[in-house]
Amino acid sequence: MADIDLLKGAKGVEAAYPDVLTQWQVYKMVETGQLPVIRKGRRLYFRRSDIEASFKSEIGAASAPHDTGDVIPLNPRSTMPLAEAKQVLASIGYRQDWTTQELIAAVPRDMLRKVEVALRVVSAACFAEARELEAEVARRRDNDR
Repeated sequence: MADIDLLKGAKGVEAAYPDVLTQWQVYKMVETGQLPVIRKGRRLYFRRSDIEASFKSEIGAASAPHDTGDVIPLNPRSTMPLAEAKQVLASIGYRQDWTTQELIAAVPRDMLRKVEVALRVVSAACFAEARELEAEVARRRDNDR
């Protein structure tokens, strides 16, 4: 029986976390030791729990990401405090219902990369909060039994 916690390859990680990681970020995180990997020959396998632990260690297990200016990892070269990411998005009047084309039209060309990083930081923070909420709901459901 396959281990549900196991993801096959960097593409598997990207498919499981599409708004958070690309396969190239996964390779870079493995290369820099930020993400544990299981190697079987030439194949790479990743545990979901290791990936999520990597996010939690960066966000900080003791506080929710929105409480402080925690730095959320994207790749070794592009990080930004959450508070700064929110300020960047507020400065352009960003709304979640914007299409990609509307976003590109609203952002000055020299700010595109900064806005991209800001969106990824906020997305990673939302992802972490959703996972914490999911775990809390499961704990309460188990306690009710």
